Amino acid sequence: MLILITLVNIAVFTAVGSKLIGTFREQSQESFVQLNEQLLRTVRSLLRAGPGAENVASLLEFPGWVNVEDAILVQNNFARGVVGPSPQGLVLNPAGRAGRSASMDEQAVFTALATAARDGIAIPVEGGFALPLRVDGRIWGASWMQMPAGRSLQDLVRYLLPWFLGSTAALVLGSVLLLRGVVLDPLERLTQAARRMSDGDLSARAPETGRGDEISELVSTFNGMAERVEGFSRTLEQRVEEALAQARDAEQAAMIQRQLAAMGELAAGIAHEINNPLGGLINAAGALKNDALPAERRERYLGLLTDGLERIRTTVGQVLRMAPRETEPVQVDLLETVRDGIALVAHRAQGAGVEVVHETAGREPGSVTVLGARNELGQVVLNLLVNAIDALEGGVGAEFGSASPKVVVRLLPGVAEVHVEVRDNGPGADPELLPRLRDPFFSTKEVGRGTGLGLSIVARVVDLHGGRLDLESTPGGGFTARARLPRQGSWSGGAGPGGSPAGKNAEAAG
Repeated sequence: MLILITLVNIAVFTAVGSKLIGTFREQSQESFVQLNEQLLRTVRSLLRAGPGAENVASLLEFPGWVNVEDAILVQNNFARGVVGPSPQGLVLNPAGRAGRSASMDEQAVFTALATAARDGIAIPVEGGFALPLRVDGRIWGASWMQMPAGRSLQDLVRYLLPWFLGSTAALVLGSVLLLRGVVLDPLERLTQAARRMSDGDLSARAPETGRGDEISELVSTFNGMAERVEGFSRTLEQRVEEALAQARDAEQAAMIQRQLAAMGELAAGIAHEINNPLGGLINAAGALKNDALPAERRERYLGLLTDGLERIRTTVGQVLRMAPRETEPVQVDLLETVRDGIALVAHRAQGAGVEVVHETAGREPGSVTVLGARNELGQVVLNLLVNAIDALEGGVGAEFGSASPKVVVRLLPGVAEVHVEVRDNGPGADPELLPRLRDPFFSTKEVGRGTGLGLSIVARVVDLHGGRLDLESTPGGGFTARARLPRQGSWSGGAGPGGSPAGKNAEAAG
């Protein structure tokens, strides 16, 4: 803006200066005439005193010469030469010839002097004027005087500079104040509002100017855009909340379905465990109806009834310990939990030809305990065993050769943690897939063979117990799942179905 105003002022003052230069030239010409009249009076007085060298010296001492840059004084005595008139009489150079420019055309000056002396007129030449000198009604000679170079320009600058500076300062100040009120302040407020929006404050608005100009239209457009963005954001948040609620409901329903499917898979094993003793119980009960049965045999049949019923009670107890229900955190014996899980998958493992080995079976009951929910920790063990058996249905890994399918369960107690480790010698998985195995609905099984929720449920339950699930595998080298459970974990509820505290906490965690 300053540059633009300065350029405009320069253009204006150049036009004014051009006109003033002409005025200064007229004034300079008048100065020449006045100086020439003074010179003429001096020449007249010297000539009346009579000719002589002292008169020439007095003529050179004329005080007016200090006001000129260069001067030539000649008598009216010219001869016509080849290039022009040539003075034959008195020729004086009062300012000297030493400082005279080499490019000056003296012959043009002599021609102008001859013309001025002949016609009695002033003639501009070589930056000065040739003027006639009249003495007692006749032309005595002529003088050429050149004013100091740049004097008119200096006078012009000296005259115009204060006005130029004042005008520029006034225009700049007025323009700044005008732009500040009309453009800069509204744009600054608009910038602040845009910055607040970029920082996440969608309620940011710029104050309306109400002037109806382009800036006002820009502010109104921004505010309208911000209003629409805020509306879209509210709508999007509502849609996202609805989608998350639907996803949580779908995930919860899928988890319930997965648990029911797991229990259905175990139904055959449970029926087998109960059906075998039931057959013996029926036979024993039929025999006891015989009143003639010997006392010794009656005692033996009663023992069979007691053993069979105890076996059924044990099987039902194992199922109940695995079933989801409302519960409070208690000290859970993981050794008992592992045994229950192995018992419940024993029938399925036998049908799949998989050997399940419990390497920590010799530990004393109560030696490996953690704080948590008994049924949900049972789900952890049960899902890990089912996943391992499912993996071995595809055969043994390449690194194990002709070995038989095997699942090894170990409990690794520590001071602060207990590790429940389930390892199989199946085909394994790519290391790149391990992080995704914890995601809900992700499965490496073929379509229809799994929901992809087994390890997801395990990871959630372990996380809610304050622990961590580690997965290790290499292609062809088997698969290891290790649940790291703190002995005194910060248990915050389970991942069971909705309706129980466990289900609610699982929904919140989702």
